[in-house]
Parts: sequence; C-alpha cells; structure tokens
Amino acid sequence: MRTVAEIRTALVANTIWAHEHASEIHYEEIRPYPLVVWHHIPFTTDCSGFSIIMCKWTNYCPDPSGHGFNGTGNTDSVDCELNSIPLADVRPGDFVIYGPEGATLHMAVIVETGTTPMVVSHGTTAGPLLMSLASLNAGFPGKRVAYKQLIPGNIL
Repeated sequence: MRTVAEIRTALVANTIWAHEHASEIHYEEIRPYPLVVWHHIPFTTDCSGFSIIMCKWTNYCPDPSGHGFNGTGNTDSVDCELNSIPLADVRPGDFVIYGPEGATLHMAVIVETGTTPMVVSHGTTAGPLLMSLASLNAGFPGKRVAYKQLIPGNIL
C-alpha cells in the first residue's frame, strides 16, 4: 500500500507527463471516457475524464468520482464525492472545480502549491495545459470555485 504522499506524488507525475504529451491527448466531451491503460496515448476525453484517468494511472488512488473508474464519472460526481477545503489547505494532487453544484463547468488537477499554485487543465483542443491557478480562475469570472481534497489527511 502506498502512503498519501506517494499517491499524490505519482498523480502529479502522471499529470505532468500528460501535459508533456499534450499533442496526443485530444479534447471532446464524451462518455464513457476512455479506459486507457497507464501512459497509453493517443486518447480523447474532457476535463473530468482527464482528471479521473490521471487518478486511474496512479496505483492505489481512489476514483475521485466514486464510480470505480468505469468511464461514467464527471465533474459533478467529483464535486459531490470529495470534500471541499480552503485554498490554504490545498496540496498537489487535489482538484479545483468551477461552476455551481450540480451544474459544474470545469475541473483541473493542482500540481504545485505555494505562492504561485499551478494546475494542469484539459479544456481545449490544445491538450492538457500547465498554467497558474490564477490564470485558470480568471477564465471563470463570477463562478463558484471549489477546491476538492483527493484523499483525506492531506499529508505531503
């Protein structure tokens, strides 16, 4: 069994790897999202499918949607499944979700915290992009922003 820190580190590493291979990860809102095996590209998915696939590639990581990696989870199910936490408690491997409960618009994986938190966001045909959390937040003015804890215990 892995520790929380090991799971978070592996999730961030997978997410950065995907960003580095963005040209082979395509965007489309589809369900079920593809049940791709570890580091197998190309594939096509949306923001929540991407985030859930990154968790699937991480050994011992729970499905943040609560659907058992069956291809049906989405941003709304992740929003319902995971606990909200304040930005100050966010750690690499947590998520940011935009939009009202039950009608969410987007989610991204937090890969770095500190003075300039960074995320990998898969929301366009450009593939997963590494960007600052502030830049991503600016794309959703006036929308609810929820920070979601992947694994209780937030130890890293």
